[in-house]
Amino acid sequence: MDFFDEKAAGRTASSVTPLAFGGTEKNRNIGVFAQVRQDLSSRASVSYGARFDFQNFTGADGSKFDDSGLSANAAIDYVLSDFWTLNAGIASTFGGYELGEATIINFFAPWEYTGLDTSRSNSARLGLRFDNGPWVANGALFYTEINDYVSGFPPRGGTRATASDITTRGFDGSLAYHWGEGFARLNYTYADVEEDGATIGSTAYYRGRPMGHIVALESAWQPGSGWTLGGTAEIAPEYKDANMGSYSVWNVYAEYVPPNMDNLRVRLDLRNLFDETFVARANDSAGDTSGRPIPMNEPGRTIALTATLTF
Repeated sequence: MDFFDEKAAGRTASSVTPLAFGGTEKNRNIGVFAQVRQDLSSRASVSYGARFDFQNFTGADGSKFDDSGLSANAAIDYVLSDFWTLNAGIASTFGGYELGEATIINFFAPWEYTGLDTSRSNSARLGLRFDNGPWVANGALFYTEINDYVSGFPPRGGTRATASDITTRGFDGSLAYHWGEGFARLNYTYADVEEDGATIGSTAYYRGRPMGHIVALESAWQPGSGWTLGGTAEIAPEYKDANMGSYSVWNVYAEYVPPNMDNLRVRLDLRNLFDETFVARANDSAGDTSGRPIPMNEPGRTIALTATLTF
């Protein structure tokens, strides 16, 4: 069992209309749940569970809403052969209500709550894993839909019950090769995020972030005597649907662990090796064309020397 009791309260110091606004929203939830994990056989293991939530929401105008919902999930890992494993999962989740942003409650107009409803998400994932000695590969398709999602950031008109449907679909996978002194790995992810059937705008970060294609590379080599030499990279091709340009960022590092003091790590990082100027895909201002958010560039070439002692 778990619960939360939260509120969002905000008010301006101005006494001049329309700058004099504010208010409070409240949200309470009690949930009970159970989750089971078990091995059905030497080849199959499963996880499944359910949850029931009771929620009470109070709007800034004093209006009250009560709702409850059932959530359920199930997943399976099944060994197909010595090298191949299938994994799959599905879930349906009661989303409940969400507090608005405190700083803009009743912004320019009183918020109106008629028709406010709870959301629900449905998701599925299907993947395969291959493991044969030095080679390891996996890939999975994923899909999530959120129906009747009400953002905590309502439009200027103040209609708090404005809802939309969010859909995320894509693929993630990796391919790795391991040898005695190191490894090399390639990861690839594609995620398309849509709102009401169209690629979501980058300023709608309350509801989702468009990501497009992301390629990540990683490799490390341990020549001995406590040394590790490695590098990583993130490559993002142009994503025209979300008005996002391309970038590639490369990093290298050297790490030393003294053989007689394995709780000490000394590491030298050279990040953004080629001094790329870019806005990361997950940044709220990535792809924005409104001119309101100022793009937040990631750091340029950075040198970092760190020492970590564990005890």
